Amino acid sequence: MKIIKFIIIILGSSLFIPVSCSISVLGGIQVVAWIDSRDVQKGDSVHSMFSVVAVPQHSKNKNDFLVLSLQQIERMRKVNEPLSFLMPISNSNMETDHSRYSYKILEDRGKEQIIEVVEESKDGDNTIWSQYRATEKEIFPISSRMFYFGYMFQALPYGLVFSLCLYACGKILRRRVTFSEKRHNGS
Repeated sequence: MKIIKFIIIILGSSLFIPVSCSISVLGGIQVVAWIDSRDVQKGDSVHSMFSVVAVPQHSKNKNDFLVLSLQQIERMRKVNEPLSFLMPISNSNMETDHSRYSYKILEDRGKEQIIEVVEESKDGDNTIWSQYRATEKEIFPISSRMFYFGYMFQALPYGLVFSLCLYACGKILRRRVTFSEKRHNGS
């Protein structure tokens, strides 16, 4: 019973609001990221920052690869730039001025691969996961998800409301316990 009283005191404490709000926002960011994930099979369109990897067909080095957006692929096709979307090694990474890119082949069926590309911005603002099915000449997006610092601003109001609800519950329970103790001691 003492632990329940302790929990009630903590919940009803105004000092608990910043702690519960911070924890709620951190959890809320994960929820917002999950809600914003995209699955093509469900009819979603992938994030605009969706990335794929490709190997220039004139490249002699197996480690050379390009990271391209869907728009860049279309532009390269218009100028007949020969690319292969099948990756020769199972995983690799590279850095640009702004981001770190890595890819991993999740499934290799010979003439088809399932590939996941991860882009992490160096400033920590976002991370984007792009997953797609690749053949020699085509890519078929599967899903994308993103972790973006701006999700914090979407989660903040919900975190504040949640922490205020916890605080109100703690206050109500505190009054009930106090009333019950007074009634029990008065009898």
